[in-house]
Amino acid sequence: MATIVIASCHTPKSSQIQTPIEADGVLSLAVGAYTPGNMVIAGERYGYLGEVVEHFIGSKSLGLSLSERVPLQAIINGLTDGQIEAAALPTAISQRLLPNYPSEPYMTTRYVVMGRSGENGNITSTEQLAELFADNDILVDASLTDSEFYNNLLDQHPEARFYISSTAGYTTPCSLDKKEWDLVICQQTDATVASAVKPNLATLYTFEDEVSMSLVFINNAGAEQFRVWKKEFERSEEYASLAYLYKERGLIGEIAALRRSASRVVGGISIWDDLLKKVSESEGVDWRLLSAIAYAESRFRADVVSKQGAVGLMQVMPSVARQFDVTSEELANPETNITVSAKLLKKIDHTIGFGSEVSAYDRMAIVLAAYNGGVGRIGQARRLLQSEGGNPDSWEELSQTLRLMADADYIASKGGSVRKFGGSGQTLAYVAQVIGRYNVYCKAVE
Repeated sequence: MATIVIASCHTPKSSQIQTPIEADGVLSLAVGAYTPGNMVIAGERYGYLGEVVEHFIGSKSLGLSLSERVPLQAIINGLTDGQIEAAALPTAISQRLLPNYPSEPYMTTRYVVMGRSGENGNITSTEQLAELFADNDILVDASLTDSEFYNNLLDQHPEARFYISSTAGYTTPCSLDKKEWDLVICQQTDATVASAVKPNLATLYTFEDEVSMSLVFINNAGAEQFRVWKKEFERSEEYASLAYLYKERGLIGEIAALRRSASRVVGGISIWDDLLKKVSESEGVDWRLLSAIAYAESRFRADVVSKQGAVGLMQVMPSVARQFDVTSEELANPETNITVSAKLLKKIDHTIGFGSEVSAYDRMAIVLAAYNGGVGRIGQARRLLQSEGGNPDSWEELSQTLRLMADADYIASKGGSVRKFGGSGQTLAYVAQVIGRYNVYCKAVE
């Protein structure tokens, strides 16, 4: 059966970004090519940067447009022409090459020396470190390029054989697994992720110097939004948990879960892959889209029941299940739960009544918006947009209408003919999150 809701993995070309961030409801973020602490493993995103940004956009009810491993010149061009609103870079690089753009540090990290387990013992002194460096070929993570830290290394160890990696992130220490290098110097979080995925790798030495990473913003308004939020966030329990996870545990327990978790698998998306593919074949909805929804709704947990009564992997309400002659008890079954969700997506797709020229992306986004915000709300927004001369099959235009429906002054100007949609920001963020994760899954698995 042909896929109905989704036809291809892609996102639309971005248009000129307005400011401040709330203007278009999406934070356009570029991650510098050599920025550490941000990675995708088995379709899941890990790293302190991603966690902080998700908390930030969640607090603002924003979506996220994320471009990864972006060359520095492309970041400069993007900030200049307004195609991106923020960029994540090592602070030293941002201060040197982007001094006219406001920035705010989002993390500090340390660098470590990694080797293969059993080949070298832990290094406890600078003398031992010098001896180790003298006898080995050492690959240095590209995130240290042009940094004071790297310059100090060269000064302190003039005889060492250092080589700059062509990449940054956890792939750099993983080169040890292939025995391409004797030692690797990389960022601490990337090192602990690598050692969790590759148990034969070990951290031998941790440098005392701290290195800062910053978000560079297109203007002061965006930087101030992040600065004010960050100050409040750092007093929260969420921040304490995040700091513990990344700075103390270093993600070892979390990433090791990829090897044994009840929800994640290496080489796929989740333990529900076979079941999702089965439903996909019978219902005609891409299993990776269903996976993205399952992640957004429950983080792949089948035993979750929300305060509102939504059940299971796809967080389906019993009232929705009854539309398909499914009882609350049957809804707890994972296969039934996924099937009801897929049937609901198809029903929404049919109910909306798209025109023949609608793009695959617009169709998917609008269906997801109705899945999250309700067919009635999205239907009203489409009718309102059409009455004002807009294209109801354009997600870009419909998004603007949904934002207006959350504005009290706009609703008042309609004289009671339009109901306020206070949850529009959450729906917009939901659509962006699911589509973003879907695109990640499309790249990770076939």
